[in-house]
Amino acid sequence: MKNQEPLFGSRPPDSSADVVVSALEISSQPPMEQPVRLPVVVLLGVEIRRQRLASGLSQRELARRVGLSSHSNLGDYERGVRLPPRDIVTALEAALGAVDGAFGALHRQALLERAEAWANRALREGLE
Repeated sequence: MKNQEPLFGSRPPDSSADVVVSALEISSQPPMEQPVRLPVVVLLGVEIRRQRLASGLSQRELARRVGLSSHSNLGDYERGVRLPPRDIVTALEAALGAVDGAFGALHRQALLERAEAWANRALREGLE
């Protein structure tokens, strides 16, 4: 068994004062960062890529199957740079066998998120 480093330095605490000092040392550590909330368009892209890879398809092959003229469009969708149009989302669901409608649900959420961001910007600019 490996020797473990003591919790309170090189020796156990002798008194409650040592425990308080150790607790203060711990509480003075920088706080953990808040989790990052990704835009829904990015989550949709991650899911498209995950299912494409699970299906063993290249971007080029999937783009051809859904009627895209270039696989670079698919790359933009997978990276969350652009939101695919609804007809492409439907074609992606069919090509990848996504029968639960997850792509469509994420697409609707991304549209709502985009509309809310636009409205918030418009309100801020109108109030300045």
